[in-house]
Amino acid sequence: MKTIRQLHLYLGLFFAPSIIFFAFTGTMQTFSLHENKHPGDHNPEWIATLASVHKDQVLPVKKQPSKAKEQSPAAVEQSSSAKQPADRVAKKEMSREKDVGEGAEHDADAKPSPVAKSEASGQTAKSGAGAPQPQRKSPLPLKTFVGFLGIGLICSSLLGIYMAFKYNRDRRIIWGLLIAGMALPLLLLFY
Repeated sequence: MKTIRQLHLYLGLFFAPSIIFFAFTGTMQTFSLHENKHPGDHNPEWIATLASVHKDQVLPVKKQPSKAKEQSPAAVEQSSSAKQPADRVAKKEMSREKDVGEGAEHDADAKPSPVAKSEASGQTAKSGAGAPQPQRKSPLPLKTFVGFLGIGLICSSLLGIYMAFKYNRDRRIIWGLLIAGMALPLLLLFY
């Protein structure tokens, strides 16, 4: 039993820094703090950096300045005027698709929508417009649980480190395992 307790102590001390890091970053990701989903969101960039390490095990690559920023204003204006004919073609295509969906007359090369095809063949669509859409349950209860899970893992790890210092005589082993548990992932990240 003494050997098992010692193994538990050593593994716990070595992995405690990583457990704390991943519990913290995972909790932030659960509440989508690592991304700016809405125009008014201004979440700190360090959260996105930590999330990248958590999800992809790499530091994010800094974006290079785009060519539009490097070009002169005349070049930017010229490229935007070149886009206008393409925009007009795209708008025509969208209005053509809209006309097809409404059942209006259309060109021979225009493709009817899947709904128009099914109506033309006498079939009714399975998901009709009158069918009620199933209500999606709120993810907040599970997100709250995962938030408490992250807090619990962090507290449990910190309590384990505290108990290791309180009840173990050789603090060199404790410090050595904690430092190794922090240094090895950092070395692997920057390697």
